[in-house]
Amino acid sequence: MFLSLFYFLGVLVVGDSHVQYASEMELANTLRTRSTDYHWTFRGRSGSRLHEAVDVVASLFATNSLPKNLKLVIIHSGHNDIGRLPKQGLGLHFRQQLERLLDLVAANNACLLWSDILPATTYRYLPTAPALQIRRYLNQWAHRLLPHSARDFIGSHPTVRF
Repeated sequence: MFLSLFYFLGVLVVGDSHVQYASEMELANTLRTRSTDYHWTFRGRSGSRLHEAVDVVASLFATNSLPKNLKLVIIHSGHNDIGRLPKQGLGLHFRQQLERLLDLVAANNACLLWSDILPATTYRYLPTAPALQIRRYLNQWAHRLLPHSARDFIGSHPTVRF
């Protein structure tokens, strides 16, 4: 099982408000109780865009402010990017940021996982129907670039939704 590859290792979860509030919610408690041999660290900010999440990871690597024995970075971002750029420009932006993130994480002997942009009933910059189409498009970009998703790591647990 994929999960067993990361036994006794640090996990960094970076992203938007979903991550910001995760450490106060059932998700973080579920992850910590299901995987007590991991050192979970959450870094999120409401309204954060993908490039800001990548900057957070870069800053943590640069200052060596990482979880002990970090081997896994889960990125959960992108919701706040939808509607800020045209669809094609946004796809290129995502690709550039994910490649930058892959380079950062690989240079530090860690693995990067993508947590899908979740569907929402409202988006800040676009009506819901086109935003949902772009969300699917961006998740497909991420899955093409990254070999694993957060679902591979977490598994299917009734209270964990990635």
